[in-house]
Amino acid sequence: MTRSEIIELMARAMGDDTNRGNGGWSGTNDKDIYRSNAREILARLKSSGLAIVPIEPSGGMLKDGAQEFAMTHQRVQSAEHCSADVYKAMIAAAIKEQEGRDSE
Repeated sequence: MTRSEIIELMARAMGDDTNRGNGGWSGTNDKDIYRSNAREILARLKSSGLAIVPIEPSGGMLKDGAQEFAMTHQRVQSAEHCSADVYKAMIAAAIKEQEGRDSE
């Protein structure tokens, strides 16, 4: 799912909830406001060190995680450190995929 799709999903949820008795998303004239709010929520999550990632890792996430494991495992004996590096690589790959698809 791209960043734009995430924003649209969040905006629709806000519109449906706020305009429940007036046709939900399709009955609102405030779609741009909800999209702006969704962008702000994502920005605040990011500034807090959080990211939205898929429940199941994508192929790119698995590839980048495996590459990081191969590099880290050779130089580090600590499983915890290696796991943290793999996790960071997979999260970065997910974010890169979201942003990359948006620019296409």
